[in-house]
Amino acid sequence: MKTGTKLGNTRNLHPERSIIYFETYLGDCENAESEATRQATAQPFVDNYVPTTLTELEDAYACKGDYQKALDYHMQNLKQSNQTDEDCGCQAETAIYLNQLGRNQEAYDLINKAIFKNPNYFGGGYFTRAVIEFDLGEYDKALDDANHAEGNSWAHGMFFNYIEGLNAERLGNTQEAITKLQDAEASFGPDTGYAMRRARTELKKLGAEPLTIKTSANVSSPPIPVYPTSDTSKIPTYNPNPTTK
Repeated sequence: MKTGTKLGNTRNLHPERSIIYFETYLGDCENAESEATRQATAQPFVDNYVPTTLTELEDAYACKGDYQKALDYHMQNLKQSNQTDEDCGCQAETAIYLNQLGRNQEAYDLINKAIFKNPNYFGGGYFTRAVIEFDLGEYDKALDDANHAEGNSWAHGMFFNYIEGLNAERLGNTQEAITKLQDAEASFGPDTGYAMRRARTELKKLGAEPLTIKTSANVSSPPIPVYPTSDTSKIPTYNPNPTTK
């Protein structure tokens, strides 16, 4: 992507914005923030097919764990586009920012309203609610929502393992907590960085480390088969004026 940006293109696109996305995805939060800040002060660029600089700043600060700034830029973005969280379907993001800032009841009311209105819209929303419910002390509800999120998303175990791990830690089941939180931490992506960070913090409290991710199987690609060259003299050709008998 960086090479393509340096080479330039003739289309009215802004590939530099995509670089910020990749940097946040890879956890390179400092460079994402620097690049987002640089672009925000550069010459304005309007393109409906790329995120706004406010969105990029929001993502960069969320990547860094600065949820107050992420929320500030998020709200600025909504105001600039004359939208609400409901208009853009952003309730889960805002709820997480509020949760991470300790504003759990606000977060719960926001995500609960979104789920009530569109119960089948997105499975990840149930995980967001589970995280908030756990912090509110509603442990059984949190486990139920995490289980529901597993069946309605591409979570592959990370959502339920995370809440189960936190709950096991609460109950004093240390080894179960470690196993569950390790599995969850290893599965989380950049959009759940807040949960990844907490999993790492809790593992440290339990005297454990995140799993070391490595290739578990060495698989080589099969060789590309070599096909014989066709004899073109034997291939019938199309005649637009066939002779009729």
